[in-house]
Amino acid sequence: MKAIAYDWAGLNEWLYQGFRALHFSSLDPAWRVLSHGYGYVGAALVVLALCARYLMLLHTGRRPQGETLGEILATLVLSFSVVMCALVTIERLAPLPRPWYLYEEWMVVQAFPAWLDGFPSVNATVAVMFACLFWRHAGKGARRALLAYAAVGCSLSMVAGLHFPADIAAGALLGAASVWVARWYLRLTARIMQPA
Repeated sequence: MKAIAYDWAGLNEWLYQGFRALHFSSLDPAWRVLSHGYGYVGAALVVLALCARYLMLLHTGRRPQGETLGEILATLVLSFSVVMCALVTIERLAPLPRPWYLYEEWMVVQAFPAWLDGFPSVNATVAVMFACLFWRHAGKGARRALLAYAAVGCSLSMVAGLHFPADIAAGALLGAASVWVARWYLRLTARIMQPA
């Protein structure tokens, strides 16, 4: 089962080697900075920015914009909760290694502490979660930026040697699923809370 679900019958390692071949020396310091925008720090900064904007909208009395932003905030908090629960559960049930556990010579960027497992990728999860979260509220140009944000986060973590393609695919699926679950839950609670 592992050969099909994770190794993809050898394709996972082959794709990883292809991405790793794109590595260049100036990527290391750049990814150390960029990776914060694709993890917990990025999520915290987005929440803080949205909360500040939400409070400004409530203070100025712009109710429709405040309701939309309130929905985005609620979806973000619920999505991130789903992500964290799923990440911890999956990492404990299926502790699959990061690339440098298997191939020390492949480590091209300073590694995170060894206790952080690589499957699924937090970088891909957060990037796709943000893209899915803001997609319905974004215009054409913003949607392109969201796609670029997600694509850069997913591909650079492979080029930097931090994740296998299977880690990225699982993280992207988890990010999209978390937004869907959060929106479903908000619709369900709104239906339940409506007066009869």
